[in-house]
Amino acid sequence: MTARDRLGRDITQGDLITAEGEAHLQGRISGVPVNIWLNKYAGPAGGQKGLRLYLRDGRIIIHDRRGAEDVVELIDGDDIQRWTLPGAIYEHCLAERVLGAQSLFRCDPQEVSRTTQRRLDEVELLLNLQTTATWSALSAP
Repeated sequence: MTARDRLGRDITQGDLITAEGEAHLQGRISGVPVNIWLNKYAGPAGGQKGLRLYLRDGRIIIHDRRGAEDVVELIDGDDIQRWTLPGAIYEHCLAERVLGAQSLFRCDPQEVSRTTQRRLDEVELLLNLQTTATWSALSAP
């Protein structure tokens, strides 16, 4: 794993100050090799918060925040498919699954605590992954 700020300087483990930068995670998920790029920048032209997945077949999936829209792109060579959603995806998820007519509270109230626990577990796993990956990167020769 590598993590750098927007000026290209390494971000060290435990850095809670740097607000902009990118990380490149490499590894395997269920035996499948993955490269994941995470980036967070404040520029209005895009790249504010993003995720880039490189698929084995050469295609790339990019999720990015550009201006007031969330943008998802599927790049296959010269062919680019793009979908935009006004506002933030997170806001739409909240509006539909938490506050909307088909909210989890209405459809399956018992699932709320299970979903919350799953999300807490996911956050804990991501934080552990980040700490482990950062520590591994810092410990590498």
